[in-house]
Amino acid sequence: MIQNSGIGRVLYETLLYLLDNGDEWILIGNPEFLKQLPGKRNTIVASHAPAFHPREFVGFPRRIINSADVFFTPNYNIPGGIRVPIVASILDLVYFDLPEIVRSPVGRWIRRYFARRAVRLSREIITISEFTRERIEYYLKPGVPIHVCYLGITRELRNQRADFLRGPRPYDFPYILYIGNVKRHKNLHVLLEAYLTARKNDFNCKLVIVGKMEGLRTRDAGIMREFAQLEKQGDIITSGYVPDNELYQLMAHTEVLIQPSLYEGFGLPPLEALYLGRPVVLSDIPIFREVYSDLPVTFFDPLSVRQLSAILENHSWETPTSIDTTLKSRELDYAAAAEKIYSVLKKYAG
Repeated sequence: MIQNSGIGRVLYETLLYLLDNGDEWILIGNPEFLKQLPGKRNTIVASHAPAFHPREFVGFPRRIINSADVFFTPNYNIPGGIRVPIVASILDLVYFDLPEIVRSPVGRWIRRYFARRAVRLSREIITISEFTRERIEYYLKPGVPIHVCYLGITRELRNQRADFLRGPRPYDFPYILYIGNVKRHKNLHVLLEAYLTARKNDFNCKLVIVGKMEGLRTRDAGIMREFAQLEKQGDIITSGYVPDNELYQLMAHTEVLIQPSLYEGFGLPPLEALYLGRPVVLSDIPIFREVYSDLPVTFFDPLSVRQLSAILENHSWETPTSIDTTLKSRELDYAAAAEKIYSVLKKYAG
């Protein structure tokens, strides 16, 4: 789980603080990753079962888990046979709100089943936004407490912000940046269409796309042809996965970060870009309003190609200012999140 991009980052950053308290922890997963974590009283148990795989459900080390005081899972795929108190994280319910993003009806059913089951089995639930808390209450109607623990800036970025800002530019030309995959709810096709329109009106920045591009589709074959041509010319650059240090270097020197999503559980890259002093343009959706409404960002209608292309052509994005005080006052911070989670887990510790 710790290697999965979204959940993995949240888990890793939270564990950096959670494990540094002197308690005894049993960590289940890939030993090569787990041994990098802090804590002098960690017991590492190897498990390579993929998330939601039958092997995970029946083959998890139940006896070891049941020797603990409490079981904390970073997702809602709870294995069978757990008798100790369970605290589960649910980061989003995109499979409920946008079921079409999972093509397989079986895949949709499995994810919904495990989410409902997690609420039924858990003593308490952890989530990352009021938006997701409301979705959990709407769809799953839990009879247990739900705790909102906002995300924040990674320890690496906090410690090395000045280095990323002073470091060399990744490219010797101006570029705009998109970070994410090509799933429908990421709404990348609107950014592509807006970018192509802006280029025809003398917008001279290149577009850098960070993330997996497999499965990119739009309903307009002409858009795909133009995309392929610009990628061939080097005006659109697709990098695939990049490690965090390279990602932060890209963020630190972009003209603007664009996040056109239709749906997110939180949406972390804009916060990181703002921390690096870069402009951010966001789709006007509830979760982004919750997290970013009091921060220096520019919102646009996620269904309007024309509105986004006009923002690009006119460079009409808000000038960023320091967000350090806001991060602290609103507890947009992994240390604060870890403290809340720890206070929940401690209730069940013997």
